[in-house]
Amino acid sequence: MSRPPLSRSPRLGRLLLYGLLPSELASALEGDLEEGFRRRTGRQAHLWFWWQVLTVPYWRLTWRYRRIERARRQRIGRRENRNGPTGARPSGGAWTLDLRVALRSLLTRPAFAVTAILTLTLSLGGATLLFSVTEGVLLRPLPYEASDRIVSIYLLNHAWRTSDNELLRSHWDDAAVLADHAEAFHDHVPELEGAASSITYGSTSLIWGELEDSVSSVGVDAHVFDVLGVPPTLGRVPSSAEHAAGSPVAVLRHDVWKRTFGGVPEVLGEPFELDGTVYTVIGVMPPGFYFPDERSGDLWRPIPPDHADYLRAGIGRLAEGASVSEASAAVDRVARRLGEENPEYADLGARVAPALEEIVSGVRVGILLLFGAGLVVLLVACLNLANLVLVRGAARRGELAVRAAIGASRGALVRAVFAEVLIVCLLGGVLGLGAATLAIDPFVHALTSSLGSLPRTGGIDLNPNVLAFALAATMATAILAGLPVALAAARQDPAGALSAGGRGAADGPSTTRRGLLAAQVGLAALLLTGAGLLTRSVLESGSIDPGFEARSLAWLRVSVASDDLPVAEMGQLRNALTRIEGVSAVAFSRTRPIGGAMFFNELGDPGDEGSLGTIPFTQVDPSYFRALGIPLLRGRILDRPPAEDEPMPAIVNERLARVLQTEGAVIGRRMTFGSAQSAVPIEIAGVVADTRHFLLQEPQGQLYLVDHAFGLRNQYVILRATGDPSDLPGRARSVLASALPQAEISSQGTTKADISGATLQLRTRAWLILTLAGLAAVLAIVGIAGIAAHFLAAQRREVAVRMALGAAPRREVRRVLGHAMAPVFLGLVGGLAGTAVLARFAERLWLADRWAGLLYQTSATDPWVYGSVATLLFVAAALAAWLPSRRATAVNPAEVLNGEG
Repeated sequence: MSRPPLSRSPRLGRLLLYGLLPSELASALEGDLEEGFRRRTGRQAHLWFWWQVLTVPYWRLTWRYRRIERARRQRIGRRENRNGPTGARPSGGAWTLDLRVALRSLLTRPAFAVTAILTLTLSLGGATLLFSVTEGVLLRPLPYEASDRIVSIYLLNHAWRTSDNELLRSHWDDAAVLADHAEAFHDHVPELEGAASSITYGSTSLIWGELEDSVSSVGVDAHVFDVLGVPPTLGRVPSSAEHAAGSPVAVLRHDVWKRTFGGVPEVLGEPFELDGTVYTVIGVMPPGFYFPDERSGDLWRPIPPDHADYLRAGIGRLAEGASVSEASAAVDRVARRLGEENPEYADLGARVAPALEEIVSGVRVGILLLFGAGLVVLLVACLNLANLVLVRGAARRGELAVRAAIGASRGALVRAVFAEVLIVCLLGGVLGLGAATLAIDPFVHALTSSLGSLPRTGGIDLNPNVLAFALAATMATAILAGLPVALAAARQDPAGALSAGGRGAADGPSTTRRGLLAAQVGLAALLLTGAGLLTRSVLESGSIDPGFEARSLAWLRVSVASDDLPVAEMGQLRNALTRIEGVSAVAFSRTRPIGGAMFFNELGDPGDEGSLGTIPFTQVDPSYFRALGIPLLRGRILDRPPAEDEPMPAIVNERLARVLQTEGAVIGRRMTFGSAQSAVPIEIAGVVADTRHFLLQEPQGQLYLVDHAFGLRNQYVILRATGDPSDLPGRARSVLASALPQAEISSQGTTKADISGATLQLRTRAWLILTLAGLAAVLAIVGIAGIAAHFLAAQRREVAVRMALGAAPRREVRRVLGHAMAPVFLGLVGGLAGTAVLARFAERLWLADRWAGLLYQTSATDPWVYGSVATLLFVAAALAAWLPSRRATAVNPAEVLNGEG
């Protein structure tokens, strides 16, 4: 269904129209723009309107406005005859004439115009693009009613968080909330209007007639839709009776309704199959709605009562006037009371956090870092433009002096200079917005692919907020770059300028230009240092030792209908896989070696009611350690299955062994593994070296359950290759298909690719920041070359006189270099010092808990990075200043003196 046309154009655009044009012209043009805006819809209407506002007023006025323009010129002419060429004129007419004169002036000097417009196109386009990502991911509200009041509820264990036991401290104790506790929060916390819980079941197959679609389903309790406050656009949500009975009904996401069910209203009451159960569609949510996030939740179904002991994600809605801290303290009191009533949950606590903060917490720092880098590049471009305008103003010094001498007011002089800057910025802003429009979809796709996961990408577009930012950034750039220069030009002494013979650059590089250049270099040094630190982190991550021979491993995730296969059949499967050419070893595991999900369970002593802690574990077959090359440090790996009365053998890594040996010997120690209701006895048979399951994290204490009768229900087959493992998964897939026809292979890959994926975010951030830093550095280098060339143009005659009197060309080159490199040196010192202070500040304050996610094995004040950046920028700046000075001193002094004398 198409959206109705918008009834009114943006008010900000109409105000801008009246600010840029005379009122009679703006009033006539407004009607045409309103009519064109109503003929379009949504994003297209806004883009069209802003394009017209920024471009039409100066070069697309139609014949209907020519008579008004001609009459206005006649009035201006009569007033100029009375008051002189700079007499008082209507404000709008003055601006229009100044803008036209400035446009003609720019066309006569294309080098300045093209350089400035191209610089602003890149910087404004990049800043707009990065703001669209920041606004869509971090700033846009969640698609719920009063979404700022939606919070996430987490359980935690106070005793574990403060324990000296390393196992307890590392436990993920705040990952979810129990369903019965959510009910308690709903009933007994006045700071919450409601609380609810949900379970994300993951991807499954939806079958409707002959159509099949892969969807992610979410189980919700009876309060979820009340808490979110969003009614369905079609049908209804599950009733309390349907929740109590666990009825097979479902509410569809709008995208699934359109994609799979054709978007027809008759979908209500339609049956479909999900996980072997027939469900009935009872409702469709509105467009843009998602829960718990846009990457999961294609349909919602009631949670059956027999799932009440599952861990669920908890959400709540703050009461009117309640704060997050008040609600957090209240749910913690209720959780502690529940822990006192139930010894199983002793020391239980809870906390509340804004839902949006929790969704974007993993990417917030990275996105803010990118946006900040984009703003720094824009500031460098602004400083570069200010330097160009200063040089341009020096060239126009004689012209402005003549205007002042014949009576031009300071306001007229300011308009004359500022008009050029305004045109350059508007053209750069329009072109930058166009570039951002073309690049936004590829950029978001590349960013999502590079980061592996980016939440809320559906909200990234060029909406009115982004357009307003682009306009504000454009006008701010014009004001910062042009207004100070225009005011300085208006304050000059006309007599002094005229007595200089019209040579605007006679005084060489001013203090202002040198200060602007130093600021550019400092900002470029800041960005390059940040990029260097990230690049150093990437290099360090490339040399990580995972603790086993990872580069020659391949894996496949295999599942069969039955939990276990006969030992003989498993042996035949192993033999078939070993006979594949290039395979040297085969092993089976519940997890893949690098990345992927990690399983956790409790470890305790027999007869002890308490738990030593919750530790990561995996289930492996006896050949696992030899296949991966994990060294056995002490003990042994049993080569036979345990007897019925023997505990299951287990292997621990060295980190876990250090924790356990505080209470005695590790080898032969018997313990319990699992919760109190399902604990199984185990015996530690050996200790192996530490490995990194998550590559960028320090090794954790880990336990391996050695299973001789290994089943293949959602397990991994791991193959060691004698050479390149990249083609092994494909060949192993065909062998599995013939040796085990009932097996399903859901995914495959190599550990080498997993290692690359683990460092992908580091590499992506480094390359993006490095690109922005490179752009800032290029702008700074161009500014250095420009100030050297300008200085030489101003000192050309003086250089010729010095050389005619016997000064060596090398000495003149050094003098020019000294003038150009002094602001470079100051900028480098300031930029590197500022980077060090900023890095220390970030470490201690708001990035304290996330700095390790930005820098890996790299200090924020790494001397090699700082020294490399300083050397690179200094050498590049010296070369940029040396080239024009070398050319200037290679000329014949007599020719210069004769030409000017």
